[in-house]
Amino acid sequence: MIIAVDFDGTLHDGHWPDIGNPKYFSVEVMQRLKADGHYLIIWTCREGERQTEMINWLIGQGIPFDRVNDHKPESVELYGCNSRKVYAHLYIDDKQVGGLPEWTEIYQYVRESEQEYLRTKTGCKTLSLAEYAFLVGIKQKDLTGRSRTRHIADAREVYWYKLHENGYSYPQIAKMFNRRNHTTVLSAKNRIEGLLGIKDSGIVRLYNFLEN
Repeated sequence: MIIAVDFDGTLHDGHWPDIGNPKYFSVEVMQRLKADGHYLIIWTCREGERQTEMINWLIGQGIPFDRVNDHKPESVELYGCNSRKVYAHLYIDDKQVGGLPEWTEIYQYVRESEQEYLRTKTGCKTLSLAEYAFLVGIKQKDLTGRSRTRHIADAREVYWYKLHENGYSYPQIAKMFNRRNHTTVLSAKNRIEGLLGIKDSGIVRLYNFLEN
């Protein structure tokens, strides 16, 4: 996804025009977002010398970014305009209604938003993870976690199976669920595929939640 990130008050704790220290976990989360494949635009009122100071600070802190106050080129080509407001799927700003969440919360929100974005982009009709969690009576954080409790693991793997059935690749699913190795998803898919042939099994009932 394309993510526009404010600078002052968002990435650092100083007061304009000074630049303070990085907000807690802002560096780590920005690095993680970039590693996850997101396109990061710094969205700032700074210009001229102030903007140069900002860029040097970002580089010095190891904070990745793709552009400053400018669109991703593909967006300009797609929409045929280069408006002052940069196009993004998400905007992170300390002036947003409700204020700026903790950066760890921001990362979790981005991950959940990315899942919905991918589902929409691929035309997937699968229930959102939140909807599915509600229907099967399991907390969403448990489904995205690493619990090996059988009913939780079964529910998680059925969801992976359905995502793959609707066009997601194994690496995409692994990324959504914070798994380093997509072979975990492949193995689960094969297991669920075998169990779906057993009538009246718990696996079939879980799968039917995603079919209705």
